[in-house]
Amino acid sequence: MVVATSDTHEPGVYAGPCDICGDELYAKPGARVVHCRLCNVDYDVEPRRQKLLKKAESKLLGAADIARVLTGVGLKVTPERVRTWIAREQLKPAGIDRARRPLYRLRDAQRLAEQGPFKATRQAA
Repeated sequence: MVVATSDTHEPGVYAGPCDICGDELYAKPGARVVHCRLCNVDYDVEPRRQKLLKKAESKLLGAADIARVLTGVGLKVTPERVRTWIAREQLKPAGIDRARRPLYRLRDAQRLAEQGPFKATRQAA
């Protein structure tokens, strides 16, 4: 079993806050379990990742932010990949920001990342 500890200085897959102390938990790519050093509690990464995605799925974001969020929860998606989906009209605008730039639904990008002919490479969770 691969275990990763909470460490905000080391990049990794965001696993949400600890349920007890609220410390931000980051798992190493490929880790199945993340460990909170403050509370000495282990959490399974995949259910936490799914919970984070479910909570954020209706968020409207720009291409770079979509790539950052999806990569942060274990889907390797680049801003260029998101822009390709946009150019091919696979990802359609769902709103605009204050600067009148298009925003896209995170859930739609997640679906594209997990399926289809241009799917992203999934990092082991």
